Amino acid sequence: MKTTLLVLAVLAAGACTANTSEQESDSATLGRSAPVEAPNSQGRPMKNPTELASETALSRSIVLLSGGRERTLWISDDVVVEFQPDSAGRDALLRSDAAAEELGQPQKGVRLWRVAAGLGTDSFARNASLDAPRFSAVLHETQSPRSPMLAPKGGVIATFPSTWTRAQVDTWLAARGLSVSAALVEGVNMVRIDTAPGLEAIELANRLVESGELVDCEPDLWREASKR
Repeated sequence: MKTTLLVLAVLAAGACTANTSEQESDSATLGRSAPVEAPNSQGRPMKNPTELASETALSRSIVLLSGGRERTLWISDDVVVEFQPDSAGRDALLRSDAAAEELGQPQKGVRLWRVAAGLGTDSFARNASLDAPRFSAVLHETQSPRSPMLAPKGGVIATFPSTWTRAQVDTWLAARGLSVSAALVEGVNMVRIDTAPGLEAIELANRLVESGELVDCEPDLWREASKR
């Protein structure tokens, strides 16, 4: 009888050890597979914009005239970019949409937000920039919201004919209410013209190209870091 009780006790102890090992194994597996999300500036986990993007094709676009050809860029339905982000920018955006969500991305100097933009992200960005110009609608290379992102960060790069003097360049720009923020290439009439961030920079660049007097003109664009 004593021998039988001893055997049963050994078997029970072995079963407990096996159950504990299985639980530890399951916990370790769960720990490896559970995603860890970094907190955003609001203290909530940040989500990857590409993973969150829907499959619905974008319907609004803007044409960029560059290099002698037309290029169609597609306007995000719900993502805007904040340049030189800070607490004042966050507060301004949250005044426009208290439920806006910051999205994770690795590049410094920009912050992406998912917003409710009933009138379009371009209008949303303009309204959020009333205190200071810092927001732009996000654009995509294709109609897919998962395609690479870009946005006008402010300023257009204009190349004038080499025969023009700097005085001619300044006079031409002043007549259109524009000014040069920087000369970009010494000995070449390539200058950066001041503009606020946003789609207005693309529209200005297109107008200057259509004047027929410039060699080329295009907006200064932020581009999403390559996923490669």
